[in-house]
Amino acid sequence: MSISFINLSRYPELKPTLRLLGIGLPGLKIGWFKLANGSKTFLALNGWDSEALVIKLRNNSLVILSPKNFSDFKSKLQLLGWVKPSS
Repeated sequence: MSISFINLSRYPELKPTLRLLGIGLPGLKIGWFKLANGSKTFLALNGWDSEALVIKLRNNSLVILSPKNFSDFKSKLQLLGWVKPSS
């Protein structure tokens, strides 16, 4: 498993193209989606042009999270030791 922070607007291959099972509203996507690169991924996104946490699981599937207050979310993950602080 690996965890990384990315800016979603720089990765068009990760853009959701088809909702498989979930909710897709303007600015909000939660559930299973097919991405532009063809992979099936679980998303919990609050907008597309934002920073997100990407978790790559052992089976190479992805979980992409981008909550509304991302900086607090990132700080909490760092405080818990789940991710290393940014340099």
